[in-house]
Amino acid sequence: MSIVAFSDVHLGFDRSNSKDLLEFLRQLQSRSDLRDLVIVGDFIDLWRRDVIGLEFEVSRYIEELKTLQKTTNVHYVVGNHDFHVKYLKRHGYPFKFSDSLTLERLGYKVKFLHGYQCDPIQNLLGPNTSEILCWTLSDEAGEMKSKLWDLVGSKMKMSREEFDEKVDLLRTPPEERARAQAFGPFTDFVNCIKANLKITGQNEFIVFGHTHRPFIDIENRVANTGCWIKGSKPTNTYFEFKEWPPRIVEFRGKELKSTAISSLKF
Repeated sequence: MSIVAFSDVHLGFDRSNSKDLLEFLRQLQSRSDLRDLVIVGDFIDLWRRDVIGLEFEVSRYIEELKTLQKTTNVHYVVGNHDFHVKYLKRHGYPFKFSDSLTLERLGYKVKFLHGYQCDPIQNLLGPNTSEILCWTLSDEAGEMKSKLWDLVGSKMKMSREEFDEKVDLLRTPPEERARAQAFGPFTDFVNCIKANLKITGQNEFIVFGHTHRPFIDIENRVANTGCWIKGSKPTNTYFEFKEWPPRIVEFRGKELKSTAISSLKF
């Protein structure tokens, strides 16, 4: 049996590879070996779209996931762009939302975390920023930033201009912002992920998203799921653990080679 995980589709964002994702989900429905499907955050983008309009736009993808649920365990780990879904706990919602997840496969504990918890800009602005950015009732960024300033920024020790610059940086896709400046050294980011997941080093494999930078390091047992965003290279990537070793694969493309995290850069 297999575990498949993907992240950072950002449905609602105009650069989301949503059509490819639809085909991917339908192909997964035909697999008899799929035990668990894990969404590792930022499946939808509540920061950039009117939330009511977004609901209509993403309904077909939710239905595909519900179809998958008939034969597969579907898990939803929360990201920063869909942060609000962690509070959806009543009314019979089709998925259980969590900050992190642990599954077992071939004697390994596979641990999932989106990764926004280790983003320096996100931490500077605080977790309330992710929640408030999800309260979007307009497609206009200016309205959103004004609301955020009133609720968060005005209480911080920075000017309105500085605050708006930080928010703009946070909302910029990772592949467009200066990764080293935004995230810090690559190994530091991974070590932060390990700390958040309370990694002991014994038969554990880490899977995270957020950075839109797919990779897999078999020796150090860590992988990033990448993203489904137009312009990212590679894109449309996912993690699969059916047999040892696990792998990162491009949908309709090649398998990524294992790469030591010490040699990676943002």
